[in-house]
Amino acid sequence: MNAESREILESAEKYWLAARSLDYVNTLSQENVQPYRLPNTLNDLDVVEPKMILELFSIELYLNALLRYRTGSYEKTHNLSRLFDNLPESDKEAISEKWRKSDEPFSDGLVGSPPVERTTLTVEEVLHEVRDYFRRWRYSFDPDEMKPVFDRKEVAPEIFGVPEVIRNHVRSLLKDQDGA
Repeated sequence: MNAESREILESAEKYWLAARSLDYVNTLSQENVQPYRLPNTLNDLDVVEPKMILELFSIELYLNALLRYRTGSYEKTHNLSRLFDNLPESDKEAISEKWRKSDEPFSDGLVGSPPVERTTLTVEEVLHEVRDYFRRWRYSFDPDEMKPVFDRKEVAPEIFGVPEVIRNHVRSLLKDQDGA
């Protein structure tokens, strides 16, 4: 793996782990463990926005690392659908196959949220649906930004499952190439 791909992968991991940290802080807060208790003005849903932003950005970086490794370049865009479309067919097929074989229920990471059975949406369909979520969720306080998110068909369960499939594929491929 070249140095730039490695650096992009390391950045992706940092954002992914930051998103997981919000899951952990939220869990501790729900259990009233100090000093992790969220302020009374917040509730568990309030961490969804920063968690979503961190997770989406990490997926962008995982895709960029893979693109940089495979093609030598990547497009500077937050559009996950376009980044996925730019992948070589072999990687798109591998990720899609792993998604199809992944039949375990998944959770949004929030305390008390039951596991959700996934639908039949493909990776391409999920990424198309969330193609502009990174921008929109950063402005979640603006009803005009969020209206299109809520007007789309239901993709909430998949957005919590597809990123892990992408992450696992990219990490396994690039870590193997790095000899780690």
